[in-house]
Amino acid sequence: MAYTDQFKGKKQPILIQFYADWCPPCRMLSPIVKEVAETYADQITVEQINVDTNQDIAAEFGVRSIPAMFVLQETNIAWQHVGYMPLSELTRSIEHSTHITLTRS
Repeated sequence: MAYTDQFKGKKQPILIQFYADWCPPCRMLSPIVKEVAETYADQITVEQINVDTNQDIAAEFGVRSIPAMFVLQETNIAWQHVGYMPLSELTRSIEHSTHITLTRS
């Protein structure tokens, strides 16, 4: 079973962040991703996946560099990015790739 199979039929987009505890840019990005999860909880599902403990999932997505982020619409990748990104740019990218307008909960 593919990791993305769990999202079949899900209407909300899914933001997945791949990270490692030892990665400085990941440590900078993680609070931003958590803020997205908390602020837009009713509009987007957020998953944070440690590549050191979930190598199979990272391989399924072809992750070679971290931090890496993917936005899924059901099981399809709508957007992907490698590297740090400020909150405003991340939310803009999510909105653009999913055609939704994020509003604070």
